[in-house]
Amino acid sequence: AAGGTIASSQTNYDMRMGPATRQAGRCTGDVTRNASETLTDVTGVKFFMGASETWDFEFMGRATIGATPDIKLAFTVPAAATINGVVEKIEAASIVAANSTDLTSASTLASANAGIGIRGFGQAVNSTTAGWVQLQFAQGTSTAEDTIVRAGTFIVAHRVV
Repeated sequence: AAGGTIASSQTNYDMRMGPATRQAGRCTGDVTRNASETLTDVTGVKFFMGASETWDFEFMGRATIGATPDIKLAFTVPAAATINGVVEKIEAASIVAANSTDLTSASTLASANAGIGIRGFGQAVNSTTAGWVQLQFAQGTSTAEDTIVRAGTFIVAHRVV
């Protein structure tokens, strides 16, 4: 319809306003990893990048993270895109941080303490292929203890260029 919004998993384009300049994504249900170091998507915690765009982002969420499995975090991005930033595991008395020049490589946030949350921020720079930037997680060390990213975990992204 004229002036309507295109509904597609491949675009974030609103015909009335042009390309989106701000996006938010939220996890609506708990996501659990158990005895697995294989990264999996945090459902809903993603944003769409058009070709040749640059986006700043921040994510935050509650999590149940045991001292043994710890947690590792990474992002998937469109082909040839880059993503840099910081990811952190929040503990009762401290924060374990992992600075990374490439957030597509999993950062394991390890310590002797259980964690209660995750957060991070960074910048994604795209090449010529549009696509999704998606948060992923896994256990840092495979164990039978659950590692859970809780419902309500979110990401907010702002297009810079």
